[in-house]
Amino acid sequence: MWFCIWIATSGSPVGSAYRLQSFLVTQRALLQAERWIADSNDVDEDLIVERADTLIVLNTPWWLCSLRALKRGIRRPRQTQLPNGCEESFTQRISDEWQIAWRNLRNRHSIQQRELARASLLRNHLKVHVFNSRDETAQFLTIFSQRESISHSRKEDTDDAT
Repeated sequence: MWFCIWIATSGSPVGSAYRLQSFLVTQRALLQAERWIADSNDVDEDLIVERADTLIVLNTPWWLCSLRALKRGIRRPRQTQLPNGCEESFTQRISDEWQIAWRNLRNRHSIQQRELARASLLRNHLKVHVFNSRDETAQFLTIFSQRESISHSRKEDTDDAT
């Protein structure tokens, strides 16, 4: 997470204890909402256990993650997902995504093992789903959407009856 004008909040040499604390306060505030989705790379594990009810692991091959990162860098319109005052060139964007691809290659075994170990550890606290393909993910989302639609309809019926 970044503040404006490319000031890192955490996870970099320019980060400080104050910025890390600010990042965690912001994260906790955002995760107080009834519904949210967070990338586990950027969320404190204790906070996941405290606030989440479900963990979804997309067990995607490293090379596919890398390819998608490179495509994302090429396709993303300028100034997308950036805080005020942060500007980047096309070259910087590609460089950033290439670093993700390189890190995925270097850590291709440890990243997958870490995520699967996290899923195994958190099974006692959360509903955990590990998807190994796009089809598995799509099937889950279809079922989930149907359940949410039914749940929402029941809530509306209950609200109308009162």
